[in-house]
Order: sequence, then C-alpha cells, then structure tokens
Amino acid sequence: MPLFADFLALFYPQVCAGCNGELLQGEEFVCINCLLSLPYTGFSRQTPNPAEQAFWGRVEIEAGSSFLYFRKGNATQKIMHRIKYKGEKELAEYMGRLMGQELQASNRFNGIEVVIPVPMHAAKQRKRGFNQSEWFAKGLSSITEAPTLTDVLLKTTATESQTKKSRWQRWVNADEKYTLINPQHISGKKVLLVDDTLTTGATLEACAQMLLQANPKSISIATMAFTQ
Repeated sequence: MPLFADFLALFYPQVCAGCNGELLQGEEFVCINCLLSLPYTGFSRQTPNPAEQAFWGRVEIEAGSSFLYFRKGNATQKIMHRIKYKGEKELAEYMGRLMGQELQASNRFNGIEVVIPVPMHAAKQRKRGFNQSEWFAKGLSSITEAPTLTDVLLKTTATESQTKKSRWQRWVNADEKYTLINPQHISGKKVLLVDDTLTTGATLEACAQMLLQANPKSISIATMAFTQ
C-alpha cells in the first residue's frame, strides 16, 4: 500500500491546505512551514480572552477559545474554504485534532464530558455532504476522549449562508432556529460546544441558550476560527 500511495503521489501530488505547496513525505494536510506560521490566537492560554468576552452579558460559559485568526486571504481562510467548499472533511478532522491538542495543553478545558457540534439543517447537510463543525468536533474528541454527540441539538429552520451577511443579519438569522432533543444526554455534564467560526457569536449564543435548558454542569465554547 505505501508503494501504491507513492505511485499515486507522482501523478496526483498532495498539496498543503495553507499554501498549496506540495506536501513532503510525512506531512499531513498542512506543511510544516504553514503549521509553524498559522495565525494562532493563543486564546486557550488567556482568560479572559476575546472569544469569552464576546459572550459577556449574553450567555454564561465556563471557558471559551478560538484556535486561529480568520482574515481575508490568510491561511485560515484557505483552509476553511477547502473544508467547506471542496468537501475535505478529513482536513476538518485533522484541524480538530490540532485544536484538541491545544485545549488539552491549556488545562482550562479539563473535565469536558461531551462535545456538541453546532448542527446544520438536514437539507443543507445533504447538499454539502457533511457538517464541518461535526468533523472539527470529531477530531477534537479523538484527543480529549469526550464523545461527540449529534443527537442533542437540531437545526429546525433552514437559513441562508452567513458568509456575506452583515453582523445584524447574522443576529436575526440565528434567532430561534434550534431545538433541544435528548436533554438527558448532557444533564449534569460539562459540555463543549464547537463551531467553525466565531464572528458575532449569535449562532453559538442561540445554541448555548438551548443547551442550558438541559441543566448541564457547565458550557464551554471552542471554534476553529475567530474573525478579525
């Protein structure tokens, strides 16, 4: 199998999600140069941090973090684009593992018992083929050993893409679109809510407010990207 993989690489070289350069042997999804230069936020080691401050006065969370800064044209945007629009769910899982390693090293997310990805409406998920937040969560779960549950939150109303919406439109778009199911799965537990990008926080706030109805021990939030 390794020989066959090497043969395929001659004709279909794997390229880095950050810079599109050809990956070297032993590199996975992102080259070492990009891994060293990605725009890490460092939020997991700070408290309070901008990800946590985004929810002050809105919803109570125990801890919050975003892994990478998102800016137009930067490596984070390129990675997210490949995940969302080229269907690279394995890349999402890989990035989730990196985020999980950082959260685990920070000691601020110790004791997480359940990981909940922000859900995608069923029709949109069928069209895209997967929910990127779920795959971020799966990668994170493989590090933390806290299971990813997709049967707790349900998105009941389809909404338009958030990508080109203003901040106000994002607030309106997130309002009352989620339903809590199987609350017993998180009652009394430390929950980590995971999403792809934190911009206004409206979606995460709506989901967290819904999860609080199940009386979890605490809710923390982690996103792959933080919009600047």
